[in-house]
Amino acid sequence: ANGDAQIDTAQSKFGGASGLFDGTGDFLTAPSSTDFAFGTGDFTVDFWLRFNSTASQQFLWAWDNGDEFQLDYNSGSLNVVLAGTGHTWSWSPSTATWYHLAMVRTGSTLKLFIDGTNLGDKTESGSIDQHSIHLMSSRIGTSPFNGWIDEFRLSDSARWTSNFTPPAGAYT
Repeated sequence: ANGDAQIDTAQSKFGGASGLFDGTGDFLTAPSSTDFAFGTGDFTVDFWLRFNSTASQQFLWAWDNGDEFQLDYNSGSLNVVLAGTGHTWSWSPSTATWYHLAMVRTGSTLKLFIDGTNLGDKTESGSIDQHSIHLMSSRIGTSPFNGWIDEFRLSDSARWTSNFTPPAGAYT
């Protein structure tokens, strides 16, 4: 944990606590690992998030400081850069509401789900190589995330390929 990223017991989706990021330089990092090297294969990144503010651009994650794979929210859209290719989905979240976000690549199709509903498919076959991961990162811009994250999970498989019901409990 960096800045004043912290565990907060005032807000959580499951388990009584979540990660709190106040938008002023907080971030988490994990060292470089082959666990993050999905190559051109299938993957899922999913988590619960709750915005404290939606007023500005906010970065949610980045592999290798954004050069490899990043996601940000900015004024009504979710923006992804994967291996140099950009993708955008329209979405206007509210504050004080928990949302389940899942990004899934199956074959060469990239899908973005909010609360189990697919916002649309994009063609994407870029390679995600082994790098460090920066979650809710101010290292990739001047706009870190302002809110809470719960149950962040990376998977080397396509967990969902069509609309689904979000998990009803903590991951085991």
